[in-house]
Amino acid sequence: MSTSLIALVALVATLVGPVPTIDVGNAGADRFIAAQSGLEQPRDDLDRLGRSPDAMPDLGGFEAFAPDVLVRVPVSQEAYSWDLIERGLKNGRLPGSVLMSVNSCLLERDAAYTMSQMIEAAADDGISVRPAWCYRSLDQQRSTYETNCPLVETEELQFDPVTGVPLVDENGELVVVVSPPERECSLPTATPSRSNHGWGRAVDFEVRGRTMGCGDAAFRWLQENAADFGWIHPDWAQCNRETREPWHWEYGGLQLLPFPSVLPPEPVVPPANME
Repeated sequence: MSTSLIALVALVATLVGPVPTIDVGNAGADRFIAAQSGLEQPRDDLDRLGRSPDAMPDLGGFEAFAPDVLVRVPVSQEAYSWDLIERGLKNGRLPGSVLMSVNSCLLERDAAYTMSQMIEAAADDGISVRPAWCYRSLDQQRSTYETNCPLVETEELQFDPVTGVPLVDENGELVVVVSPPERECSLPTATPSRSNHGWGRAVDFEVRGRTMGCGDAAFRWLQENAADFGWIHPDWAQCNRETREPWHWEYGGLQLLPFPSVLPPEPVVPPANME
């Protein structure tokens, strides 16, 4: 796992047993995590990481930057899954020990923790961000794929190559050739075991009981703020694409990067008068 990735693994490694639940707006994510991990008091690990010398990432020569010009950005522009793969976990077969429920939305723990913070931040701005469809087991992925992408047979009339007239058989029926069945998807749907929902790091959001739209205030808020929590809107789902899905967002992990310097330039000292 990259040293720059804020995975919060150390914090949540002690969480075992039944899938825990965060009720955002009630107990709050920080208080829940603190209680489950045995910490004496709540703490914001994302903020702590930016200040603890032991937890600081390799800045690649930017050590002179002040801590307040380090920014949090997603590690990946799609659901980050390499850390899960390295641990031997399988898409759609995540054990309960790595899952957590946030407002009835089941997610991988790091994704759940950061999303709970994001939901609370949105609420502070008067915006309701409501997750609707979250982790999908392999069986759930198969069911979704079968529903959205049924097998369809295509019938094709046969024509006389010379006259162009439709052919008929000895019974006077039109000659039709049925092609082998192919999948036709009514919605963009990943094949089973390929969906990022299977990593517990993808969420479909809703607004007032329907899928989130490109014109919704919640969507605009996510566009402006989600990256601060490691959440991204994949390129294929952008509103200017035929495959647009404004409701679909993914957890891309978090890393600290130095922001282009905003420090004042060093004062220019005129050369000493040599006269």
